[in-house]
Amino acid sequence: GSAPLPPDLLAWYRSLGLELLEGYGMTENFNYSHMTKPGRGRVGYVGEPSEGVEQRIAADGEIQVKSPGMMMGYFKNEEATKETMTEDGWLRTGDKGELDDA
Repeated sequence: GSAPLPPDLLAWYRSLGLELLEGYGMTENFNYSHMTKPGRGRVGYVGEPSEGVEQRIAADGEIQVKSPGMMMGYFKNEEATKETMTEDGWLRTGDKGELDDA
């Protein structure tokens, strides 16, 4: 697992003239689903969906993704698969997020 980059650390790198680009993802969706493009980084932003990745926010605020690179399920663990996948085939990440127009 990981956590968002702390704002003070991002500010420190920027003070050195370095641009950090964050990404977001998990093993179940082929390691990444979102990446920040150069010039678009900001605090709390993990980037745009990678090519072929669909995203949505569930009613409870959970980030859900769907892509061709996503897992089909957990090997020999149907119960865990049912807990992680929605009935319509989206991956429940367990993370909270929101979409913006920026």
